[in-house]
Amino acid sequence: MTDSAKAPQAKVSLKTKLISLFAASILFFSGTVFLFSNCTSSPEHIGSDCKIIPRQVVGEALPIHMITTLLDPYVPPLVYGNNELIICSDQYLQKVEKRIKLPGEYVGFDYNYINKSGDPNNAVSANFDYYYFIISQSSDSKYISVLKCFDDEKQSNIFLGMEKVKEFSIGESDLVAILTDQLKEDFTFVCQDKKQTGVSFYNNNGTLTKTIHFGRKIVLSPYDFKIKQKVANCYGFDGKYILIYSIEHYSLIELDRILLRNSYSETIEVFNNNRMDGATDKWYLSAYDGNTLYLVDPLERKVQTYNASKFIDQFPDSELFYFDNKLSFSRFIHEKNKTNPEKYDTYIIDGIIDQIENANLICCIGGTTISTYCVGYWSEKGYMFINYNIVYGYSGYEVYKKEYGPFKDVITTFFIDDYSIGLYSNKNIYEFKIDQVKVPPYRVLDVKLLEQK
Repeated sequence: MTDSAKAPQAKVSLKTKLISLFAASILFFSGTVFLFSNCTSSPEHIGSDCKIIPRQVVGEALPIHMITTLLDPYVPPLVYGNNELIICSDQYLQKVEKRIKLPGEYVGFDYNYINKSGDPNNAVSANFDYYYFIISQSSDSKYISVLKCFDDEKQSNIFLGMEKVKEFSIGESDLVAILTDQLKEDFTFVCQDKKQTGVSFYNNNGTLTKTIHFGRKIVLSPYDFKIKQKVANCYGFDGKYILIYSIEHYSLIELDRILLRNSYSETIEVFNNNRMDGATDKWYLSAYDGNTLYLVDPLERKVQTYNASKFIDQFPDSELFYFDNKLSFSRFIHEKNKTNPEKYDTYIIDGIIDQIENANLICCIGGTTISTYCVGYWSEKGYMFINYNIVYGYSGYEVYKKEYGPFKDVITTFFIDDYSIGLYSNKNIYEFKIDQVKVPPYRVLDVKLLEQK
């Protein structure tokens, strides 16, 4: 996964740009968070300040889905449809710069970059090659397509010159982690078999190099965190333990294990692998055994449990979960001990922020003092898009909610700049102007505390 090294300002790391630009766009330093403009809604009319822009990029009546939120001016819109990746030159998707064929339907992606300077500590003078790893699914196999953004002085935006450099099949396996040394193009792809009883390692050329069998089912999920002076690349849940792994020399090295249950459970679930880039957002680990949701702080070895008869989904940061038709958040807080400043006290803040049936978790941007989550659902009037901002402070937290809609089709992602916000559906872009003077009417939610076990 991507590390914390920073790229030059002109080609800064994608993760850093996403967070910094997003935070700059939504924060007024008044202790409150605002994102969207005021928009009155009705089933027939989205709002007087809303401009509806037909999506004409494909030229066919096909649904198109955005891969990334458009929060980085250096990254053009990347959309997919009809077994191809489509690179557009503008946020309104009116001009196609390039089409890259995929061997199947898009499933997920990861990205990384290589520091070609050879010096991992020198980001100012470094040259970077950016890579996207596109996962697609055909009728009989999954594939990894490696796309490279070549550093071309003649190209105004290196992402517009993206090319597919290699492609290989991983059978029915799922991609779990991508290992790199950040200084040269030498990737190791770690994939888990369909039965989730072993892993396979593919080298930089896409050749199967080694296969390991666990002897029992262990469900793996991507992870990117430093623990015990080593970088953990993935973690697993075997129904009893959380297992934290580092990847070394085509092997999984167990760094730690944390007991969750006294016996092995039949149901074993962890965060899905389709959005592997979300592993860099993940501070905590989560697992589900069919009745209980576990939230784990691996550094302090703390475990928090919640009753969940039907676990549905979660955001990549492992702080907002959707189960039993409830959106509930949970975060570990670390504070210095008042009598011994060298030690930290750990406690948890949590609550149910909303109750919604059949919700879709669309995207999130996590942070230390603010976390933003976008959720959608079908109401009787149409599709609704909701933004939640959870603001953390010294005295606790507050939750703000803004709802948009109804729309006639599903909202899949959004973009935002200093003047407007755009919501993307399969057919249209709904653009709302932002009034920098008027404060949008966010509603402060009354958070209901969860019942602790």
